Order: sequence, then structure tokens, then C-alpha cells
Amino acid sequence: MKEVKAITFRVFRFNPQIDEHPYYDSFEIPTERGITVLRALDYIKQNLEPRLSFSSFCHAGICGSCSMKINGMAKLACTTQVWDELKNSVEKNVITVEPINNLPALRDLIVDMQPLVRKLETYLGWVEPAMPEQEMGKKECTVSEEEFRVYDPATDCILCGTCLSDCPALKADPDYVSPPVLLRSFRMNADSRDKSEEERLELLGELHGVMDCRGCNRCAFTCVKNIPIMQAIQSLRERVMQKKLSGKS
Repeated sequence: MKEVKAITFRVFRFNPQIDEHPYYDSFEIPTERGITVLRALDYIKQNLEPRLSFSSFCHAGICGSCSMKINGMAKLACTTQVWDELKNSVEKNVITVEPINNLPALRDLIVDMQPLVRKLETYLGWVEPAMPEQEMGKKECTVSEEEFRVYDPATDCILCGTCLSDCPALKADPDYVSPPVLLRSFRMNADSRDKSEEERLELLGELHGVMDCRGCNRCAFTCVKNIPIMQAIQSLRERVMQKKLSGKS
């Protein structure tokens, strides 16, 4: 017989259409070992509170849409085991679930990702091909294995937002570039197929840019993919300083 625990989920609630202030709802549900926080929230929505709002899609730690604070720490709900999380609970058999920090709350556990998207656009978060358009499709545009190793860890980023949830620089300055955008900038700049490195470095050296990073390493600590984000940020800082000292900025 499977062991079952009665676990209470203390869930952040806020509907801007009807609520003046956020509040918390508590739901006690039977939970077996192996159940994730996301499955528990699905149970609550299907059986207890159909108005509960949260984002999810892949249920496999790939899409990043179910990022939320679980017992105060930003995590993916689909990969966080309920029973394992109990050791982090302040109250016995109570798990607190809230939206991640530093992004506007839309409803309950859903946050607005548009500020992050706009920053990716501002800081050129894509590869701008160095190959002339007329040559595209006529030959392969490859990178060396050595070059790939440099930026390979950064390609694991799923833009879930957990790394920015506890970022003190972003909390102090909402216009700060933010850890995921810096990681994306590092990944693009390290790719020889891209031609926009100098333009990105120029943007990153301005106000709200990479030099405003506090160096606290919280982004790397909370990254669900264990990406060495601070190494990438430090590399960008060095490149920005080199550019400024060379007089190219």
C-alpha cells in the first residue's frame, strides 16, 4: 500500500480584476511520494479551486513555464518533488507557493514575462549572421568543438526566470539588464557566426548594464539547469572593460 501524507499548500492568490490586495489560500490534499508540486497544483485546480491560475506546459523541466517560488526559493514546479520539499518547510507538512520575484504578477502564480522579452530584444538576444545573405545555403557555417565548449552550458538556459527572482540588482533597478539576458549575450558573443558582439558590448557597458551586477552569485545558485551564470557575467564584464580601455566605446 502506498504511503499518503496530508499536505497543506499555502498558495499566493491575486486577481487584479477583483482583488485590492494579494492574499493566501490553503488547500490540504492527500499526496503520495513521487508527486511533484505541479501535479499537486493540478489536483487543487481540478478538484478544489478551478480559478487557481498558474502556467505549465511540458511537465518535464524543458519549457520553463512553471517557474515559481516554492518555500521561498525559485524553482520549477514540474521537477520539484513534494515530499522532498517538506524538509524546507517552516511549518510541518505545509508548502508555500508564490510567484517569482522581480517580474509583475498577473494573476495568482503567473507573472508577466514581457519585461524579460523586451530586454532580450534591446540587447540583441539572437545570432545576427556574419555570413553574407547571398552565401547562405551554399555552404555550411560551422563552429569548432573548442568554441562550442565555451558557450555550450549557456545553451541550456530555458528562460524560466528563476535566476532573476532573487537578483538584488534587478530588485533595486527594474531596468537592469538581468541575469538571463546577460547569459544570452555571452552565448551570442561567443559564437563566431554572429556579427553583433561589438554592438552588444556597447549596450552592456551603458547604464543598467553588466557593470551593475552585484556579483552575489544568487543567479547561479537558483539556476535550475546549474549553468555557471556568474562566469558568463564576469567574462562579459572583462570584455566591456577591455572595450572601454581600448577607446572603442
